[in-house]
Amino acid sequence: MILNNMSSQVCSHLAWRFREWYRNKKLLSAVAAPPFREMFSDMVKVSADDSDSHRKPFVIYSCHDVTLLAFLYAIGAGE
Repeated sequence: MILNNMSSQVCSHLAWRFREWYRNKKLLSAVAAPPFREMFSDMVKVSADDSDSHRKPFVIYSCHDVTLLAFLYAIGAGE
């Protein structure tokens, strides 16, 4: 019962905390830039492939929700 009553406060605090963390440009860069670089590098490799092969790579990326949150802040989603 107590946990149920606190859930709104906990969610509110976590949302505030992540907003504060990801408004910090240094932290946002440290979290979002490396995966963005990797994805960009993969896109460049595929687009530069001049071989006759029609086979394109299929890449699945996986990450935690906090990394996705960093991506969203980095691209300005929701602003």
